[in-house]
Amino acid sequence: MSNLVSKVKLIDVSEIIMGQSPDSSFCNTKGIGIPFLQGCGEFGKTKPEPTNYCSNPKKLSPKDSLLISVRAPVGDVNISDQTYVIGRGLAGIVAKSINLRFLYYSILQFRKN
Repeated sequence: MSNLVSKVKLIDVSEIIMGQSPDSSFCNTKGIGIPFLQGCGEFGKTKPEPTNYCSNPKKLSPKDSLLISVRAPVGDVNISDQTYVIGRGLAGIVAKSINLRFLYYSILQFRKN
């Protein structure tokens, strides 16, 4: 029995959205706007627990996408349960030709690499 391993590039199976911080004058903790995540500090076990909001976002990661930390600690991952404004510490990964849960667990498996 042969042991076949197929490798694909992330960009070939998903859309990657790099975060960009909005102007701080549009950010608040009063629940006005869309939940805003700067980094993985508000990550829960599998989904974020936001405390900040933004009324004029620059970059959005849609519901049912992955949120991955691109600054220390690099590689922490959550699944977005709603649309989030993402800052420079995060990237959004929208699964295109791959199952979202499979992608999530694949990234978890290899994140230390």
